[in-house]
Amino acid sequence: MIGAVLGVLLGGVITFLVSWWFYVRAASELRQEADRLRDQVDIILRGLEDAELFKLNRDPATGKITGIRFEGKLSGSLRPTGSLTLRKIRGSEPKGNGEQGDDDSVR
Repeated sequence: MIGAVLGVLLGGVITFLVSWWFYVRAASELRQEADRLRDQVDIILRGLEDAELFKLNRDPATGKITGIRFEGKLSGSLRPTGSLTLRKIRGSEPKGNGEQGDDDSVR
């Protein structure tokens, strides 16, 4: 009986230590990845600011980016393009009488 209780307690301690070790390791890797991504985002935003696409708001004390400010006008054009192919599905018949203008003729 004492051996079983001791085994359960020892197993619990080992499980806790292994879980804690993996947790600490994963947290460290996540922190490193977040730092790398933050640096890459800063590089991209500074590049876009240098291209004068927008202005960055910065904290005067730290110089960190706090927001984006668009200045000027955006212009451009849209040209929707594409194609549409209608196919009859085997075994299905169109509803309606098939006359032009009948909304139920093609689905």
